[in-house]
Amino acid sequence: MPARVKDPEATTDIENVLEGFTDGLAWKKLGFRGDTYIIRELPIGEYDEIVKKATRKEKVTDPDTGVSNEVDMLDQNLQSRLMLKACLTEPKIEVTKLGTRLTVALNRAVNELHYGNEPDELRPVKKDDDGEGPKAGR
Repeated sequence: MPARVKDPEATTDIENVLEGFTDGLAWKKLGFRGDTYIIRELPIGEYDEIVKKATRKEKVTDPDTGVSNEVDMLDQNLQSRLMLKACLTEPKIEVTKLGTRLTVALNRAVNELHYGNEPDELRPVKKDDDGEGPKAGR
């Protein structure tokens, strides 16, 4: 069984809140079944390398024309595992040894860090925004 970071304050469910930023990259502290996991946002260069590693050339034939072309195919399962491995900073464990439920929960958080909307509290407020929503006549 992999070693885990125990945190008595961790909840039993994944907490979907950004904890902070390190060098401009977001990170989250997640609780799952009493254990604590810390994931980080990847810099774009690391993300690009993962996409390259998870992409392969594949020959595809158009069924209508019979024309074959070589196209790039992204293995999304491999990409998610590589991203989880790179994002999981604590504890350092082999992601292939994680249970399916934990893997799904952590991948959900990793995806939110990379592909989700910026949380409202981090969005810049426009100078003319008084918090009252859209103005009539604009």
